[in-house]
Amino acid sequence: MSVRILDCSDIDQYLGKPIEETLWSDDDIAALEDRKLPWIQMLHDLGHKERWWDDVKIGDPLPERVFGPHSVASFATEWRAYIVNTWGTMNLRKLDLLALGFTAQMAGWENDPDVQRVNPELTDGAYYGPSRGHLFPRWARKIGMPRAYGYGASMGAWVTDFLTGWAGEHGRVIHSVANYRGPALSGDITVQTAEVVSKFVDEEGRHLVQIKHKMANQKGIVLCTATGEIQLPKKAV
Repeated sequence: MSVRILDCSDIDQYLGKPIEETLWSDDDIAALEDRKLPWIQMLHDLGHKERWWDDVKIGDPLPERVFGPHSVASFATEWRAYIVNTWGTMNLRKLDLLALGFTAQMAGWENDPDVQRVNPELTDGAYYGPSRGHLFPRWARKIGMPRAYGYGASMGAWVTDFLTGWAGEHGRVIHSVANYRGPALSGDITVQTAEVVSKFVDEEGRHLVQIKHKMANQKGIVLCTATGEIQLPKKAV
């Protein structure tokens, strides 16, 4: 028996054509915007006030958060929000990606200080190198993705933002473990749900709640699971 290892560039042959984005009607979008409001209202209701540790109960659900549909524009906006993607902000790395096994088409010079001195455009990971699959469907398919996608740092940021939004200004996420299960694809939405699974006081005297979190798309496909520990203020005795 022979086994063929597929090159990811063959994906179109086996899919027939790239997997299409979900089509959202005007009514779908209107319903989606309504679905987003409870999370936004929670933020307004909490405002600058405390979310007291005393008032939180095990089993309490966090309000559902929905965002999207994702697009190349939204992924690009998120990418540009990272300070590391501003030329000259930091010397992130200098790696020989070819030597590490990347193909010539996907090896790049992201944040390479030597290349930056010659042509800094070539060090922009949104345009060159392995990260460009996030924004360019052609390169996404090259690595086995059907279209533009969010993953990596973006997905981690969504988890942290969800937890900190619920915790409020007086709370603090002190620990989070996220397990990525799949990408958020352009045209899809992301739905975050969570519940309080534990309350305790740690050895440092901090009043903490533990949150169990799930991130999925509109089809119910799980993108990420996570647990987070949040420090909340305690009412004075």
